[in-house]
Amino acid sequence: MTDQQNPYGQQPTEQYPAQPTQQPQPEKKSSKKKKIIIGGIAAVILLGLAAQCGSNTDTTNTGASESATATTTTTATQEETETTTVEETTMAQDAPAPAAEGEVTREQKNAKQKAEMYLKTMPFSKDGLAKQLEFDGYPADAVAYAVENVDADWNEQAVKKAEQYNDTLPMSNDELINQLTFDGFTPEQAQYGVEHMK
Repeated sequence: MTDQQNPYGQQPTEQYPAQPTQQPQPEKKSSKKKKIIIGGIAAVILLGLAAQCGSNTDTTNTGASESATATTTTTATQEETETTTVEETTMAQDAPAPAAEGEVTREQKNAKQKAEMYLKTMPFSKDGLAKQLEFDGYPADAVAYAVENVDADWNEQAVKKAEQYNDTLPMSNDELINQLTFDGFTPEQAQYGVEHMK
């Protein structure tokens, strides 16, 4: 007799290979985010180095403006140099003449004090200092008064800035001159700064 097959009985089962469970893949961070993070870390490191290379007196954080300058590319194109020159000329023409000593406003006095504080902390070009004060929110007349009346030797500031760059990111003389010019020093001040580094 033949084996009867029960139509409701056990059905033959096909063996399927076990499917591996899929592990969720960690999201890959975009290279843009990595670049931003690395750039931020580099800026913090450069700011720390710049603070150590500054004056021997107690210093305070001067904001991100100058540290951002340190992270900029070390070569300036002819167009950037021309733009800086045009901006300096425009600023000089637009800024009102400094007020007489008896007519000094509170904001002018504060801008001058802030400029002196910045110069004790780190080297600035006249243009760079003006831009920093503008960034701090001082009006054009206070900025003009501060940069014209602050006791600063801009050639000596160029020397200090060149030394600061050379200590943190060694450069050729031409690169240093280009960077100093990009930072707002005149070509003569930049040349002086490079020639008189220690």
